[in-house]
Amino acid sequence: MTKRSASRDLIHDEDSNAKTNLGGVDARYRPNADTEVRAEYAVSDAKAKNGSATAAAGTAKAWLIEAEHHSSNADFLAYIRERETGFGAGQLNRGEDGTRKFGVDARLRATRSLSVTGSAWQEDYLDVDARRRAARALVEYDNGATLMRAGLTHADDRLSDGSRNISNIIQLGATQRLFDKKLELDAQTEFALGGKDASVDFPTRHRIGARYAVTREVNLVGSYEIADGDTVRARTARVGFDLTPWAGGRILATANQQELGEYGPRSFAAYGLSQSLKLDEHWSVDLSLDGNRTIGGIRAGHVLNADHPVASGGFLGDNGTLTEDFTAISAGATYRTSAGRSRVAPNIATASWRTATV
Repeated sequence: MTKRSASRDLIHDEDSNAKTNLGGVDARYRPNADTEVRAEYAVSDAKAKNGSATAAAGTAKAWLIEAEHHSSNADFLAYIRERETGFGAGQLNRGEDGTRKFGVDARLRATRSLSVTGSAWQEDYLDVDARRRAARALVEYDNGATLMRAGLTHADDRLSDGSRNISNIIQLGATQRLFDKKLELDAQTEFALGGKDASVDFPTRHRIGARYAVTREVNLVGSYEIADGDTVRARTARVGFDLTPWAGGRILATANQQELGEYGPRSFAAYGLSQSLKLDEHWSVDLSLDGNRTIGGIRAGHVLNADHPVASGGFLGDNGTLTEDFTAISAGATYRTSAGRSRVAPNIATASWRTATV
């Protein structure tokens, strides 16, 4: 059964420094029940307010094309997407500004317990003339109580000065579920082949972690990771809880301690709340609250790119800092028309509002 659908989105975002209008369209095509092709295109326009010392991003666009296929024993996704610098209303990861990425992801289920996943991609950083080519494969065995995994990752980074950082990483890990799955213990090691661990996001690293279900709604979580590559050395400990207090809601809070080589130690806390509520067959509303607060001091004068957080070592904020203090609130509403007896998918209209305090 062939299905086609399209939707339109309009967003207005405003704070004390700037106001942004964003408009987008997307289309979906399903030649059969197992395959879907998606395309999206959006433009944002940000203008600084009078008296603001902060420059606005101006006009920027983003687009993507994806093709997805699912069957009883295989899943495939192919994609290409691009986002110009400054696109959006402040709700997107700035590390993806000025990037173009294309690749493919696949998952094959050999048996009920054995699966193989793989991905390959290239990401171009358009503003700094750098790029990453990477591929990874992972074999997993999961019998319900025990999960074992083994994988291989290759990454080839070309920096803006033309130099290259290469990583060839072997991954071995296991997860054990105990006491009727209330307790989950996890351990993983990733080590370099031939000493190749120069890619900043694929270093040699080792991690242990645990999750304990106090109740169905409350989970205690903790982990400790050691990363030691040519370009990053970090020690990260995380302890917190994951709470689902009601249907459609989720709260997450963690306290973190981190040691970043010569950058020194830092502590930080992260929290978040999200709620999705369906009012009736047509209307639904969404609300989210996210934030971060630095608890301890940091020394980050030698971080080269404050828009590119590394996989080990945490995330980066504005002005070369290793973390960012902020509170962000988002609210939205979605209206879906009834498809009735038509084979065409229902039309969807959404509206959103967001504000942030740094």
